Amino acid sequence: MKKYNLNTADAKVNHYIQSKNVIYLRTQNKNKYQIHEDNGNYKAYTEHDYLNSLNNRRLLRTWEKCRSQVKVAPHLPEIIKVIIYENTFDDLEKLVIQSHQESCTSSINSRTIQQLFSKMKEISLLLNRELDADYWSELTDFFQTCFSLQILNESFKRCSKGH
Repeated sequence: MKKYNLNTADAKVNHYIQSKNVIYLRTQNKNKYQIHEDNGNYKAYTEHDYLNSLNNRRLLRTWEKCRSQVKVAPHLPEIIKVIIYENTFDDLEKLVIQSHQESCTSSINSRTIQQLFSKMKEISLLLNRELDADYWSELTDFFQTCFSLQILNESFKRCSKGH
């Protein structure tokens, strides 16, 4: 861990680690922060924010209920597989959009959804919540499949027009 002493108007930061496009900060009063780079914009989303996010809890709980069907879907005929993915996406769509709006300022698309789920997975690992981290990984895979099946395109067009 590289250690830096940075003085800002808000806090004295004495620990700093950078990995990929994420900067981890720990202040002298032991608060931990993550700052994510997204095209030059930084957004801090802390463990506290993660723990207090009702949207994230609902999203993970809904995924927990739907995941068994999604895991079986690839072994079923294509038409049934698509129906399962569409139904699961319908269950998750509103929660994903709300979670994205809660933690990100950028517009919603496949890349920002992947960044969101990656960010949530990193935070859950920092909090030693391995099951949450596994669910975030599964959600990433599920949404990648939905994008490849073009299930999400219409939904995000509606979302963009609504905002």
